[in-house]
Amino acid sequence: MAESSTILNQLARVLESESGFSKENACVALKNLTLVKENAIFISSRGGIASLLEICGSGTPSAVAVAAGVLRNLAGVQELRQSCLEENAVPVLIRVLKSGTVIAQENSMGCLCNLAAGTDDDYSIKIAIFKEGVLDCMMDYMEGDRNSQPCYF
Repeated sequence: MAESSTILNQLARVLESESGFSKENACVALKNLTLVKENAIFISSRGGIASLLEICGSGTPSAVAVAAGVLRNLAGVQELRQSCLEENAVPVLIRVLKSGTVIAQENSMGCLCNLAAGTDDDYSIKIAIFKEGVLDCMMDYMEGDRNSQPCYF
């Protein structure tokens, strides 16, 4: 575990401070590493959500695609969904859904679906996503030339 936390710590530092190419490479590594819940929580605790959202807002198209993929993994962890909302992830993800590459759009939609999934009895996350206009974006996306799977909120 010490080795993995050292690697994750280094990758979190790269997300915060390195150049665009280094950030993209860190995201590529984190895409698989954050499939493990403990790793996702670790990256989130090191400011990963904010750093990934920054990449989604100003990175290269390929960096945005992989950063959205990492966010998708983080949003799949129930304990991190509220953190994503607090970091204002929904408007950023909707912008990616509107104008990103196909892969970025797919990852963004997957992230939004993960955020909306779960057992929230108060539906606050779902309401926040709908208020940001996700339905129009999803309709546009799904009416495109893609063979996409529907997202059920």
